[in-house]
Amino acid sequence: MEIYIFGFIEGLIVFTLGLFENQRDIKIRSRNNSTLHALVTSSFAILYINNIISLLVWSFIMGFSAGYAVYEMILLPCLPEIKLDKATIAHHIMMAYSTTYYSQYPEILAYGFLTEISTIFLNTSYIELKENGRTKNFQMNAFLTLLTFFIFRIIMLWAVIYNMYINNNYIGIVVGSLFGILNLFWFIKLIKVRVNNRLPSKDLHA
Repeated sequence: MEIYIFGFIEGLIVFTLGLFENQRDIKIRSRNNSTLHALVTSSFAILYINNIISLLVWSFIMGFSAGYAVYEMILLPCLPEIKLDKATIAHHIMMAYSTTYYSQYPEILAYGFLTEISTIFLNTSYIELKENGRTKNFQMNAFLTLLTFFIFRIIMLWAVIYNMYINNNYIGIVVGSLFGILNLFWFIKLIKVRVNNRLPSKDLHA
């Protein structure tokens, strides 16, 4: 638990300091923080799944992620430029709650955090579109966003939920299903954004 708390404090500090980077657009700073969180959690999830890091290291990463969730829910909305919708708040509450099960269900959480891979491409496409317009780089990242979102947040996540069902993990089923429904909702919004050629909104920031 001490390592988890240390990770939580570290995450809270790192992401708060990230808002003061040399970038005028606060929304881009927010996206950079989101990308950092996605890179860290998904990379260490892969390492844990392949038995390269220990449970102790993974517990630190889960605390780090919880720190990010609290930063996004409490500190970030204090800025007038940032408004979080109810879906994003619900996602972060569930994410922070699920990290507290790092010792009981570490492998399930590791597979769950693979969903953050899609966030990397989502944020990259957002920044590219906002700064440079509809470039080839934007088109590529927009495509990869939809592809990785479908693979990890739809197919893989529901496979994990099914695994929890056959193993009678009722808490995991409830939380996982809420994540799954939320991701279906976001996936539909992503498709609409792509079809209508609009800038991805803040509520697709998870």
